This record gives sequence, structure tokens and C-alpha cells, in this order.
Amino acid sequence: MCSPSYLSPTIMRDHLIKLEHEIMLKGYSKNTLHIYLYCVKKFLIFTEGSVNYDAEVVKLFIISRRELGLSSSSTNLYLQAIKFFYRYVRGIQFKNPISLAVTNNKLTVVLTREDISKLIEVTENKKYSLMISLAYSSGLRISEVLNLKMKDIDLHNSLLTVRNGKGGKDRLTIFSAKLHEQLRSIFREISPSDFIFPSRRGGKLTSRSLQKVFNNSLFRAGIYKDATFHSLRHSFATHMLENGCSIRHVQELLGHKDIRTTQRYTKLTKPYLKTIQSPL
Repeated sequence: MCSPSYLSPTIMRDHLIKLEHEIMLKGYSKNTLHIYLYCVKKFLIFTEGSVNYDAEVVKLFIISRRELGLSSSSTNLYLQAIKFFYRYVRGIQFKNPISLAVTNNKLTVVLTREDISKLIEVTENKKYSLMISLAYSSGLRISEVLNLKMKDIDLHNSLLTVRNGKGGKDRLTIFSAKLHEQLRSIFREISPSDFIFPSRRGGKLTSRSLQKVFNNSLFRAGIYKDATFHSLRHSFATHMLENGCSIRHVQELLGHKDIRTTQRYTKLTKPYLKTIQSPL
């Protein structure tokens, strides 16, 4: 049995740099890059720098995350990051694969059309109101809204290009013609390569800032659902299916690689429930 291999801070940093390069080569998103780097750094601190593969040590680390109150989804991210590190940085495959934790089978939070109308109405800042409207009308992730540039918008055809979305892929989606005039007013002040929604200091807004605005709007609208900005994307998918759009088209608009990911929204579209009366 080999003796443990311990890393100095310098060598640990080199491993994290190599990890960063491998993630970039695979074309993963910036969000995945930051998450994997964070997770692996925490793991290396836990092991005191030991990088020899030991399934029991990995299990103990995952248990330590659960003891901190992290969800199954969060601990699964740690495990995926560690597996990636061993495979592509250390050249080691897991000898005794560790199963991912079972995630809670909770229904996705979907806002009603009335909820979304209220959200847009109570968001007084026109820029943030438009961001909420675009996210819902196009099925965008928060990062995709923040990355939008003038050149990504086709007003004539009401089409929007999402560049470097999840998995580093581009895709086309739709947006409402009701937003044309608001977008035109912004386009008069920016160049094609500019972000549509810059921060006050220039550059992109942060997702934290936009989520904070969204939370405030939820409160002002009197909506007490456990919703996040991502709920706008869920609502888009659900409402499109309710309107009769085919699941294949919804899959394409959302940019899902696997149609099973899109199929979860069919669980949320149960129009027959509205026709059933309670016995009370």
C-alpha cells in the first residue's frame, strides 16, 4: 500500500490550476468551473492535502458535508467534482464507486400567469422588470439573462440567441413581441457588443443582485411561494406545454440535452385537476 501523498500549498495550488484547465477544456460553464474548484479545495483541506484515492476518506468527507446540513443535491455536486478531480487531474478512476445521494422528489415551483403579471407590475425599475419578462418569455436561466447582448436579439423574428449556455452550447429561443419597444429603447443607447443589462459601474450585473430584486418583488406582490429567479424558466416550460407546444419543441427552446429533463414538466401540467371538485 502506498504511503499518503501530501501537498504543500504551492503544489495544491498547481493541482487546482490543472483542474481549472481540465474543466475549461471540457467546455463546462463558468458556474460549474467555480463550483468544482470550490468543492475540490474544500476536499483537499479536509484531507490535509492527501491526494491518494481512498473511498473511505471520500465517504467521510461527504458525511461531513451532510452533517453541515447540506442537501443531497449539494453533496452530489461535491462528489461529482471529486470524481472529476481524480479522473482528469490525478488520472485515477474510483475503484469503489460511491453512489450519489437520492435527491428529494419535490415538485418544481411554478408561478401562475397571474403571479408573473404581478411580479412585473410591482418591479418599478424598468430594467429589472424587463429582465423578469425576458426570463419568463424565453425560458432563460439567470446567467443567460445577464449575458445577453444587443447582437443576440432578433427583433424582426422575435428570436433570441443564448450564447455559451449550460454545457457551453448556443441555442435559439423565442421572446414576446410585447417586449419589442422596451428593447428598442435600450438599443438606441448601446452598441451591438454591449451587455443589454449592465451594472451601474459597467460590465455585467451579478446574479446575486438580480435574485435580490426578484425576492423583493415576490414580497411586494404578496407571493409566498418558495420561488427563485429560476422559477421563471420552470413557469415558461410548464405554460408552454399547457398551451399545447410539443415537448420536443420545449426541449429545444430550453436547451435540454436529454428529453427526460423536459418531461418532468409534464408532471406539473395536469389540467384535469381543475375539473375535479373537493368533497368539502
